[in-house]
Amino acid sequence: FYYPCGVAYHPQSDSLLIADYDNSVIRSIGLSTRSVTTIAGYNTHPPSTATYGFVDGVGSSARFHYPVSIAVDPATGVAYVADANNCALRVILLPSGSVTTLAGSYPATAAGYADGNGTVARLRYPHGIIFDTNSSGMLVADYGSEAIRWMSTTGNVTTIAGLPPPTAASGHIDSTGTLSSFTSPEGVTVHPTLSGLYIAADTSSNAIRYLHTSVPHH
Repeated sequence: FYYPCGVAYHPQSDSLLIADYDNSVIRSIGLSTRSVTTIAGYNTHPPSTATYGFVDGVGSSARFHYPVSIAVDPATGVAYVADANNCALRVILLPSGSVTTLAGSYPATAAGYADGNGTVARLRYPHGIIFDTNSSGMLVADYGSEAIRWMSTTGNVTTIAGLPPPTAASGHIDSTGTLSSFTSPEGVTVHPTLSGLYIAADTSSNAIRYLHTSVPHH
């Protein structure tokens, strides 16, 4: 591994999925065998920046650029990846390793902030991601947009908290929705049974933030 960051349990295969950040690949560890395999992305040994990229494909034909976190829908086994430097959210079907882009767009010049569906949506270095079974979607800590976003499994992105660009200013303001502010949020988690109850790690504010909100169900 090379700076592994995100990890999620995949119940269908009884394995752990790893966002292997600096290798820009997604790995799997079988819990019964502790066998490690690369399921999507490709890199050389030692790692080479020449293998970073933004390519949808199957297995080693897919490319990532610093995947930082990963989430799994426990009902379907579909994996979702925050592909930080591609400013995109990617989806992986298992066991085939088929990778597609669900939301956001590359190149980095396309990074930004916009709610919308699929490649119409814009993110800026998304970091934390977790699947919320209560809303059948994902919560995303959009690090560079200073915002917490919600994404459906069909790629619809909505901002639920934080005041994003162009009016955003990094800060630590407790309030409602886009009246609140964050500074480089990186991690998120969700209460397993109480709908709309979330916790965010507001990294550069040195704070743990509580969010209680209704999210869309698309």
